[in-house]
Amino acid sequence: MKIPPLVLAGIVLVCGALAAVVAIVARAERGRNEDLRPRITALEDEVAALKARPAAAAERVPDSRPPEVVAPGLEAPRKGGPDRIAELERQVARLNERVKELDREAGEDIGREIAGATAEQLWEKVEFARQDGRSERAHKLLKEFRERFPNDPHVPEALVALAMDEVRGDDWGQAMPILEEVLRDHPKSPHAAYAAFYLGMGRIASKDLPGGVKYYEESMTLLEGQPYWQAAANYNIAEAYENAGDPTTAREYWKKVTQFKEAQGTKEMVEEAEAKLK
Repeated sequence: MKIPPLVLAGIVLVCGALAAVVAIVARAERGRNEDLRPRITALEDEVAALKARPAAAAERVPDSRPPEVVAPGLEAPRKGGPDRIAELERQVARLNERVKELDREAGEDIGREIAGATAEQLWEKVEFARQDGRSERAHKLLKEFRERFPNDPHVPEALVALAMDEVRGDDWGQAMPILEEVLRDHPKSPHAAYAAFYLGMGRIASKDLPGGVKYYEESMTLLEGQPYWQAAANYNIAEAYENAGDPTTAREYWKKVTQFKEAQGTKEMVEEAEAKLK
């Protein structure tokens, strides 16, 4: 927002007024920006969900993640096709352009903003950006955090979040090496379980069924005590085998899904598994 020279001169004479005006303008720009970002994230999630699975399958990711998990759910809509994807991508492109304009108008400079920030201070900014639905800002901050503080305990969480950003952009090629890094360098982190889960999804999306099953099985070992995620992993494996023309092996995993009948949130998966077994 460009302030006319005469108005600016008047404001400079009154320091208190200047601070108030700048704060109001910044809040207004941030407000308009934050209004757009949740819409963009929702659209990107739908595009990723439509693209990242075989046409006949709807891979399951638990609807609500555990509190410590950064990776967003990617529950697939049951309907959609090329026309829907193209329209969503057009909407995302338009909204992203508007966000860039608002960022430029607000004078947002992350490098300058976080210069000298401690790991704790930078992670707090990451969390605020995520809570506000500002995905692009959060992504930039996460990359900075990973580079500046490679040994911080939050790094595994940051890596999973960065990988999920790539998944929303339908780029498993970029996402999978990041997820593999979590398993390789942070095997004892609670986030390793979710990295394995999404690697299973990525491998199957890349037509590597054995690799996908391997990672899903690994995730189920790491996710002991979290039946919702274990049920989802078994469900996805069963569908993958069914789509690959192997109903016998699929049946084994449908049976495993039914073992989670009493777990919270698994009702729909169990009902579908029971229907398949009939």
